[in-house]
Amino acid sequence: MARQRYASLSLATILMLGVAPLAFSADEPAPFSEPQPLDDDARARLLLRYEFSLDLDTRIKRAANDAALTYYKGDLKDYRRVAGYLVETQYIPEDPEDDNPRRGAWKGDNLAWETFDEGNIGRSIAVLSMMIDRYGNNWKFRNNNGDLRTMGDALRDALDCVYRNQYTEDDPGIPGPWPQSPGWSTGEVKAPGGTTHEHAVHMASLRTYNDAATSEIVDALGVFRIMIGDDDGKIDETILRCAEGTWQIAVVNGYAMPEQCEPDGTPSWGRGHEPPSLSPRSTAYAVEIFMVAHCVSGDDKWLDRSQQLYTWLERKEAKPGQWEHFIEPGSGRLIWGDGHYNIVRQRSRAVWPSSNFGSLEVHPARIRTRLVNYEDRLDDFVSQEEPAGEDEQIEPTGEPEPPPVEEVEEEVVQKSLKPTSIVRTSGGSGTRRRGR
Repeated sequence: MARQRYASLSLATILMLGVAPLAFSADEPAPFSEPQPLDDDARARLLLRYEFSLDLDTRIKRAANDAALTYYKGDLKDYRRVAGYLVETQYIPEDPEDDNPRRGAWKGDNLAWETFDEGNIGRSIAVLSMMIDRYGNNWKFRNNNGDLRTMGDALRDALDCVYRNQYTEDDPGIPGPWPQSPGWSTGEVKAPGGTTHEHAVHMASLRTYNDAATSEIVDALGVFRIMIGDDDGKIDETILRCAEGTWQIAVVNGYAMPEQCEPDGTPSWGRGHEPPSLSPRSTAYAVEIFMVAHCVSGDDKWLDRSQQLYTWLERKEAKPGQWEHFIEPGSGRLIWGDGHYNIVRQRSRAVWPSSNFGSLEVHPARIRTRLVNYEDRLDDFVSQEEPAGEDEQIEPTGEPEPPPVEEVEEEVVQKSLKPTSIVRTSGGSGTRRRGR
């Protein structure tokens, strides 16, 4: 039977979801490559996946939670000031030719080093994408170097930081995810309490799912894909590379995910309370990655793989909708860390970094709900079957009938949904072009 595909959303539905077709009103062009327009099915899937998560206020609050806006002191609804803070605090070397891997990153909640941890860079990308969509790109701010920059400049450098630091096929080991910090290769990281600098550099280099380091990047790329475009094909390529590598790591670990791992997928120590283990929370983060991969590709294997991960999660559920943090690879027993890189097998001996740690994990239940809702919405938007194969083609018997008026009108509406194309021009003085 031919595989069914999902319908594109009508203009009315998109406006209902709060996502208007792009129309940049700024005089200043955003410095992005020519975006590849979303095909109708991919746009529908992305909007279904992000239906309840495209609220700017919510995204800003997330960026203020252990991420780039943690130490922002102003009103979170003062959007221009929020944008200025992100532009001003982004790491940009004084030398424009400096290719430091930290370029385009932000410091996290410890204000000591640039990091992907806690979704730090991902949350900033999502906020900037939504700000540019809403307000255009004509706001200008001076960063810490005294350079005059726009939100588009900051977003361009943030995306390049993501591309530059993703593990690819050119690196040893499994490609796809991100390290904890873009500064690991130069040793520009801070050693957390109880660790040596040497261990901190190694920990920062691990393929990291802990605290949504990798999944928040993919989530933000999906937001960028809706709001702005595909950045000359790089967005889809980056998302799908991450999803495929994440799947390879899950297979290595029996369809479960570690919080952080070595290049071959072997679980590794994080901090002293984070033993080499399989993590229900990080396994749920992988499902989030697979959902975005399904959005951009339409390949149902990502939904099938999500179900395989949830089969493991269901076996490890400690209480309804609750999971322990760390499960020993192989034995499946519960383990914890004593804060000094020793494994303990009694929860009462576990050491946590602060008083708000240690409770049972509920994130997998939230992601399970999102997955079920996403699949249900997909079913609701099934429109038509793929064209039949050559063997099933039916020769026309006469002149085709003209399409109904309603279909012609819908076609015109869909053409208006193409994202605006924003191109970089020499000297930054180019004009913007609308998508065709």
